[in-house]
Amino acid sequence: MGKMIKICGLTHRNHVVQCIREGVDLMGVVFAPQSHRYMGDSLDEVKVMATLTREKGFERTDELWGSLPQIFGVFLKGSSSLEEEAKKINATVSDCGLHGAQLFGYSAEDYEAMKKHLEQVPTVIFSVSVSSAADVQKLAVPVDPRVKAVCIDNKMDAAASASGCAEGGTGKAFDWTWLEAVDPAILQRRKEGKLHIALAGGVTADNAASAAKISCVDVVDVSSGCEINKKKDGRLIRKLTRTVRGKIPSYFGRFGGQFIPEILMPNLIELEEKYFELQADDAFQAEVLKWNEEFTGRPTLLYYAERLTKQTGGAHIWLKREDLCHGGAHKINNGIGQALVARALGKKRIIAETGAGQHGVATATVCALFELDGTVYMGEKDTQRQRLNVLRMESMGTKVVPATSGARTLNAAVNEAFRDWAANPASSHYLIGSVVGPHPFPTIVRDFQGVISQEARQQFMDQNGGKLPDMVVACCGGGSNCIGAFDSFVNDPDVELVGVEAGGDGLELHSATLTHGTTGWLHGARTKLLQTTDGQVMDTHSISAGLDYPAVGPEHAYLLDSGRARYVMCTDQQALDGFKLLAKSEGVLPALETAHAVYKGVELAKSMPKDKHIIICLSGRGDKDMETIGKALGFDL
Repeated sequence: MGKMIKICGLTHRNHVVQCIREGVDLMGVVFAPQSHRYMGDSLDEVKVMATLTREKGFERTDELWGSLPQIFGVFLKGSSSLEEEAKKINATVSDCGLHGAQLFGYSAEDYEAMKKHLEQVPTVIFSVSVSSAADVQKLAVPVDPRVKAVCIDNKMDAAASASGCAEGGTGKAFDWTWLEAVDPAILQRRKEGKLHIALAGGVTADNAASAAKISCVDVVDVSSGCEINKKKDGRLIRKLTRTVRGKIPSYFGRFGGQFIPEILMPNLIELEEKYFELQADDAFQAEVLKWNEEFTGRPTLLYYAERLTKQTGGAHIWLKREDLCHGGAHKINNGIGQALVARALGKKRIIAETGAGQHGVATATVCALFELDGTVYMGEKDTQRQRLNVLRMESMGTKVVPATSGARTLNAAVNEAFRDWAANPASSHYLIGSVVGPHPFPTIVRDFQGVISQEARQQFMDQNGGKLPDMVVACCGGGSNCIGAFDSFVNDPDVELVGVEAGGDGLELHSATLTHGTTGWLHGARTKLLQTTDGQVMDTHSISAGLDYPAVGPEHAYLLDSGRARYVMCTDQQALDGFKLLAKSEGVLPALETAHAVYKGVELAKSMPKDKHIIICLSGRGDKDMETIGKALGFDL
């Protein structure tokens, strides 16, 4: 299965969620009191972390390790007797539901004396510290089926040793050429599939590629190398895993995958390989940044809604102003990115789907900008309620094709777009607009939309003395703006994430997939969707065309499944109330999709103390919806 990745020093359940969504194989929680990552006083949290690992990860199998992912307790040799320490390790692993123990500072002889007291420890990672090639050459590793790996780390220097941490956890690299001196007997055990070699100490996202290329290394073990200011950083974990693995994970926990016609597999393979190459290419990222700044108008504002906050009487309300993007919505973030990917693939024709028309407008925009032939499929019902956006698309030279099947909304448009791509796989790129569809689309769209939270997180910290918000709220249909608003906050322990789904009439007619849906397969991915007991996709309803979709991106399904995010409903009438509230308090006309987040965000703010802060993602502006809003409010248009 290639090189494995272990992230050590996790201190919160959200770190586990981040590791699982990035495809990490092994994780570690530290029980050494000397460490700032010590979890011995937080056993309830460790139990939650273990449960998430066992029950919410994407299960895969390795011949040596068995089912993955796994989570280990990391223990440093202390001053008690070996029997006492072994019994304590045994109890901790068993009580917390961990997969095993990683032992630092113990000799092979120590382990022989301890192992009879480790009956509840099914797997052991045996860690050793080295300061020379000679140390590597004379490594002594216990011969026990439970010892699945030897982890080779740098030995502490004198100052660190004097501080009480004599072994392991150095955060500094040793000379990796020393690994050439590994005892042939250990290499033979490795060849027989009985032992893995893990490399630790000084591995970072920047040098992980070199570590992964060492022929005898099976596991890259990282702790401080994915931290900023001694805190785990989600973007560093992502960079590290992609660097070591050489590909992008295809699942988010139990959701995602590729369930598509065989004729499209070559396209998806080509797309994944090219995107993986481009996402690590500094020149490509610089070009994306250039267009985002000079054309889209990024960074967008993080605006403090002072009047809305006073009117609400609760938490401070901030608006991430994606409505100020060129085109009037966040969709251009993904449009520019994927258009540049299509150009790199040599594809001259773009296919897209759209509901509210904002992704269609973004697609038409980039097709004009980069001289591409564009075709956008749009539900026939949506072409009528979003006539202005149809005109905008056609004015930029893009062909708009009404989709007439089913409910004649976004689901029908996606179906037609996939049919077109299946018929024209060689010449066309499907510029999918949300975090839905088969791998790698959910990740690609998430990566391009992630700029929303990347900016918002830094902007909020800059304006609030380095603090983070208490909550982030965004509307969620397929989920592109929502995952973009969440992405950089997923790893943060104290930031609550809330997605707002379309509640329709509040009774039977709605599009609340995560609230009422079940697990199934739609448009190439395993996710949550609204379906009958026979597995047939149900018709949906929302006053907002962009939320009128019977499924959701697989990453949202995982965030719900893991408990990292929660999702609530907002009815059509409440969304109209949210539109009026923001318009009258701040002079901002939100899109109907966005108005769902506004209404629920305000309701949540009312229930929070006045010293708390909430960011609402203002995903789009309401120009496109004025006809629908006017009719709903009784205006004669």
